[in-house]
Amino acid sequence: MRSRAYLILAAALALQSLQGWASVQTPAFTAAFERGSLITLQDRYGEILVGGAEMTSGAGLHHNGTIHRPQEENSTDLPTLSGGALSSSCTVEPARGDLLIRQRGESGEGGVSGVEWSIETVPLDYSLIIPAHSGLRLTRDTPGARFTFDYPMLWEAQMIIVEGESGGFYVFADDREGRFKRLEVLRGDDGWRITFVTHPLAPFEDKTSCESVVWRLNTYRGDWRAAAARYRAWMIEHFDLVPIDAQQPEWVKDIRACIIIGTAPELLESLAKKLDPRQTLLYMYDWRAQGYDRMYPDYDEVYEAFPAFIEQARALGFRVMLHVNYLGCHYEHPLFETFKAYQSRTPWGDRRPDEWYWPHNEPPIRFAYINPASEQWRAVLVERFTTLCETYGVDALHLDQTLIIYNDYNGLIDGMTMAEGNLALHRELREALPHVAPSGEGLN
Repeated sequence: MRSRAYLILAAALALQSLQGWASVQTPAFTAAFERGSLITLQDRYGEILVGGAEMTSGAGLHHNGTIHRPQEENSTDLPTLSGGALSSSCTVEPARGDLLIRQRGESGEGGVSGVEWSIETVPLDYSLIIPAHSGLRLTRDTPGARFTFDYPMLWEAQMIIVEGESGGFYVFADDREGRFKRLEVLRGDDGWRITFVTHPLAPFEDKTSCESVVWRLNTYRGDWRAAAARYRAWMIEHFDLVPIDAQQPEWVKDIRACIIIGTAPELLESLAKKLDPRQTLLYMYDWRAQGYDRMYPDYDEVYEAFPAFIEQARALGFRVMLHVNYLGCHYEHPLFETFKAYQSRTPWGDRRPDEWYWPHNEPPIRFAYINPASEQWRAVLVERFTTLCETYGVDALHLDQTLIIYNDYNGLIDGMTMAEGNLALHRELREALPHVAPSGEGLN
């Protein structure tokens, strides 16, 4: 009887528009929407998880830097945008009881850059667990009032958990393709406001519509790990994750310490007396003759002391990891003209080329970001990293700036997004260097 009730409810809710007001009741929770915003959420134990908003902003369509919203209830029209329309809908999945939220926005002219919906308002007694910047917990006392996270760059897992003393709720994107998204959190005097944005692939000038990913919402009991376990199970089912026990090479399982070190051979003997070298990884960030972060992608010229240092380190049993960069190309490098067309560009504002600029050195450090979706760029890196590792017996490579994954204004390059190019580079390095462990900046 329970599954039959779910099916009847799901069929009924599929026809309900959230532009006006929709009430949803399942065995686990009761929810209400107004103009595309979740304004009420109460679990089956009577806990008020969302509620109390004095005024809702409603769902929105992003177009040329402006967010357009329906002005009337039960209407999908966007009167401030020519030919604009925005619809939102929800269904209840019978198997898990998840609330599934979908949106579609349209415009009479190009420039559509996203659709959004919000949760208004979560009481400040609840904390927000966000897998961003390698893990955050926002409370009423956290400094700042506005927080923005982009997926997959700094919002590393596409979910958020609202945590109370005995439980809470969670939202995650049922998205297997890695579409670009944004999570916005605003803390006001009356509580948290949470907004979810789905972006189309840049450039936006030719985009006249945007369909959101499917957002899943449900409640949980216990601490935040109960909700995290649900998303973890979803990831295992839909992403090609490698269990720790199956990770290669074998030696990575034995590492218990990572030491940042320069080419100082006098330190190795004393270090070997304090740590077990077989369980220690030496991370060398400044080993190239050009200096740190200069003249990428050159990796063939090294400091004079480097070969002897790495030979001694390996003789003592240490593992050695070298600092490299996965998208850096200096403007002065002979290869820059070859890859200039693949320098990523921001899709917003002036569409400026993306780069790293560090003015605190003399001369300042400045280099372009080359989108790894370029097959030719990946081939250059794989060839040079392979030569480097085979020449010096390198155990691991730290691929700096791998957290940088933009919605590139250039669009698809060789049929890939920047995120797909990042993954392709990792696959190609694993194939070329099965004995070398890859590392990256950020956690994703």
